[in-house]
Amino acid sequence: VAVDLREHVHYSIRFEELVNSDTTILTYLTDGILLQEAMRDPDLTKYSVVILDESQERTVNNNILMGLRKGIIR
Repeated sequence: VAVDLREHVHYSIRFEELVNSDTTILTYLTDGILLQEAMRDPDLTKYSVVILDESQERTVNNNILMGLRKGIIR
């Protein structure tokens, strides 16, 4: 299946962002950007699924995101 990823994948990293909110089905964010989103919307209502990759790397951002995730699930 030929798919133009720029139409369906949104990414946001520190100094660069590609957004097309009408057709986005997958969003890739760094832990810092996701943390900023969580500060604006603690329940992350904009997302139906959140996958925290590389959570074994115990950074401050990852620890905070894991705690927020636990609160959202409850």
